[in-house]
Amino acid sequence: MDDGDAGLLHPERAGHAWPRLLLLRGLGGIYLVAFWVLVRQLRPLIGVHGLTPAGSYLDRVARALGGRWEGFLRLPSLFWGSSADGVMLAAAWLGVVLALAVMAGVDHALVLAVLWGLYLSFVHVGQLWLGYGWEYLLLESGFLAIFLGRLRTLRSAGEAPAGTAVVVWLYRWLVFRLMFGAGLIKLRGDPCWRELTCLDWHYETQPNPHPLSWAWHHLPHGVHAAGVVFNHLVELVVPFMLLGPRPARAAGFVLLVAFQLLLISSGNL
Repeated sequence: MDDGDAGLLHPERAGHAWPRLLLLRGLGGIYLVAFWVLVRQLRPLIGVHGLTPAGSYLDRVARALGGRWEGFLRLPSLFWGSSADGVMLAAAWLGVVLALAVMAGVDHALVLAVLWGLYLSFVHVGQLWLGYGWEYLLLESGFLAIFLGRLRTLRSAGEAPAGTAVVVWLYRWLVFRLMFGAGLIKLRGDPCWRELTCLDWHYETQPNPHPLSWAWHHLPHGVHAAGVVFNHLVELVVPFMLLGPRPARAAGFVLLVAFQLLLISSGNL
């Protein structure tokens, strides 16, 4: 059987090898940032003498739920065993090492599962510091990535494993829910999103503006109104393109990337 026959029998392997490779290495980079932040900040935030100690939080959860086992079932975390600073730091450093390995091409399912379990453990004791939507987005993305991992070899051998197409569709569904939900929340929230005026003051009131935010803020109202329209297009229309045929998905990808670049250029979200 030649390569063409293999592609006909397993189109998901032939067509998703490179996207899978880029996705996993990109996810490894995100994990690296997340665990490196924990290495630098967990002591003052959730350490034994931190602002909101993880151990004290787990004790309160155990009392509220009737025991530590009940607490573990509600909030699974490795740190029910010990939340000492040294234990959490070791877990964070292990996350850094494994994330670097994934970036280097190690894509075994077990490695991806350990990364996910480590980060889940931190999110469940992170309290307000790890209570943002992007933490759970990373967890869901990381969970799906486990099923893109290999079970026999540590590194990619060129071909995507069987079942990759199903996971790719689950990722599309994840992006659809994320973007479409964001669009609906805006329309149901502040009237400025319907009046096309939100961007008139967004750039100076966002949590973390950067030097270019000043320039964005001083653009004419017409540009701001067009920006709101573009936001609604990307969040309410483009998600459906991701579920369509390949040309529609490609166009949707370009629009999503352009949207993210605009966000990055206008503030530190």
